[in-house]
Amino acid sequence: MDEGNNMKKPVIVFFSQYKLGGVQNYYQLLIDNDAERAFDKIRIFTKNINDTAALPIKSFQKYAREIVFPYDKPDKETLKALCKLIPRNAALAIANFHIELAALHYNNRGVNAIVHICHDDFFLDIACQFSFLIDVFIVHNYAYYKKLNEILPEQRKNDIYYLPYGISLSSHKRDPNLISKLKLFFLARFDKKKGVYDVFDIDGLLEAKGINVEWTLVGDGPEKDGVIKKAAGKNNFRVLTLPNTQAIYEMAAGQDVFVLPSYLDGLPLALLETMSVGLVPVISEFNEGIRRIVTEETGFVCGVGNHQEFAETLAFLDRNRSLIDKKGEAARKKIEAEFDIKTRAKDYYELFGNFEALRKTAYYKYKAQFGNNWWNYFKWVLKKRMKL
Repeated sequence: MDEGNNMKKPVIVFFSQYKLGGVQNYYQLLIDNDAERAFDKIRIFTKNINDTAALPIKSFQKYAREIVFPYDKPDKETLKALCKLIPRNAALAIANFHIELAALHYNNRGVNAIVHICHDDFFLDIACQFSFLIDVFIVHNYAYYKKLNEILPEQRKNDIYYLPYGISLSSHKRDPNLISKLKLFFLARFDKKKGVYDVFDIDGLLEAKGINVEWTLVGDGPEKDGVIKKAAGKNNFRVLTLPNTQAIYEMAAGQDVFVLPSYLDGLPLALLETMSVGLVPVISEFNEGIRRIVTEETGFVCGVGNHQEFAETLAFLDRNRSLIDKKGEAARKKIEAEFDIKTRAKDYYELFGNFEALRKTAYYKYKAQFGNNWWNYFKWVLKKRMKL
């Protein structure tokens, strides 16, 4: 696909997996909020044909071309085929996972600069493995910004950018709930690492305290059938998959508390969305950076896997409904002030606009150390480290 040479605007290539999740929404918001429409955008979805996870909902065709790249295994021919989807001389390639980075190393087709997004702990390892190839690192959670600065060589410090992202603000706002059952809202990918099954244990502890609550679990993912089965027969649980962000805002506005007992996360988009309508977050401390958002004024942070602490916090809120209103309003104002995507996206595109200056010497400097054995190195990386 060589039409990149004929495009009038510089091209950004966004890579992501072909499944629902925060990474996909993160890119959707960036793509939709290029206020100056300064770039042409191509999004390449990599889809492992053995992965049965749900597919993303297409909603930004107006501003980006989408390409789905199905594959069976990340061998040399697969990487070669993936490379051919990249327009020649693209301004930027925005990457996350091993497969696209290995493909860019195999043949980057003249991409001016390679940007890696480090979302959470899983991506720290990838950033280090491919640091010789990556020109710019973007981190949206301050905890991982600090970690990446600690583990990368000193000469890469100026290549690491802390750029929080934002959300599209909604007019929906939570109504006070003084007498009805406490309404608890889980919004995340249905995955064990997100703590989706933990909510059932937390509910059991609340029931033992004599506290009856209503749970709404919203999401999709590999554990969806298991969650539906687990919730069957429980009259205080409902499990939903909503079609878009607008539907999520409408549903969230009718809830009281956002509960996320996650074990692995960066900066959950769901956290920002639910806080923006006035829900009080009660979440696990899956990374220390989350306390920059969930403060004493806006919510509660519990120990990872500490169901008892979650239950005690929710019981406390059940007894103190006016506190939900107070903290919820503080949460809403914080998101409006600090996480409006229209403001945050400007920071990203200001950086992207300097794409000609972003290329570093890292690739050419470190490539020499692998010599003619670079492909053997990547076969080892893909075999030992790749998680698809």
